[in-house]
Amino acid sequence: MSGTEKAPGSTAPSSTEREEFFVGYLPMPKRLRRFHLVVVPGLVLLVLGCAALLAHTMTPVQAHFRSENAMLTGLFRARPAPILWVYDAGQPTHARGILLVQGGKFGLSERLLEELDDHTLRVGGTLLERSELSLLELVAPPLEHTMEDAQLAPLVDLVEVPHGHVRLRGELVDSKCWLGRMRPGVGRTHRACAQQCVAGGIPPIFVTRDARGEEVGYVLADLSDSTLNSILPLLADSVEAEGELFSVGSLWMLRLDPATLRRL
Repeated sequence: MSGTEKAPGSTAPSSTEREEFFVGYLPMPKRLRRFHLVVVPGLVLLVLGCAALLAHTMTPVQAHFRSENAMLTGLFRARPAPILWVYDAGQPTHARGILLVQGGKFGLSERLLEELDDHTLRVGGTLLERSELSLLELVAPPLEHTMEDAQLAPLVDLVEVPHGHVRLRGELVDSKCWLGRMRPGVGRTHRACAQQCVAGGIPPIFVTRDARGEEVGYVLADLSDSTLNSILPLLADSVEAEGELFSVGSLWMLRLDPATLRRL
């Protein structure tokens, strides 16, 4: 086949097809120029719009995750939630409540709850904090420990202070992830993780916002199996619920009425 012969079935490229072949040192073809003038600015506007939407809908997370171990001494109570009460002179009641959980997606086992209830303990673990709530993820078994009478007395004398029947709107979340173990720890993308955590014994909390728009987390108290079964399908959803609000030491808690739960 000579240099001037064409392969069978081939045709010579048209002038338009030759024009669309972009060469860096030549002027941009008209059709490619139109593409860049229309599509590229549209993509830029789309990216900027998504960024603005995320900035508007996502609030800064005031959660603190400490990689070093914290050592705490306090009085453990299994009810109304698994909480280590530590002496804190900065609190009006001198008692700060810290939720206790184990590693992974597990709360304290029923055996530990029974064995440790009403004992003074020395515990070590990773401390998570957010919006006046604290949680300790244990890294070793708790050890019984003595406390000075002056510090132990306020913890022993803790009582529930009732604040009446309330109706709240917010989101049911697992405390461990919401307090900083996972990000974002809220929303439907976190649903499966939240369900595994709560089913594994991680204390759930009800997160809402006060009149100033600041988030408030209420620890759910005295969970029964029926209440837990009602909560699991609604985790990470916006819900409305009613219950009895009360405080103990530094913590605000909610005895949820599962019959009032309603997805918004």
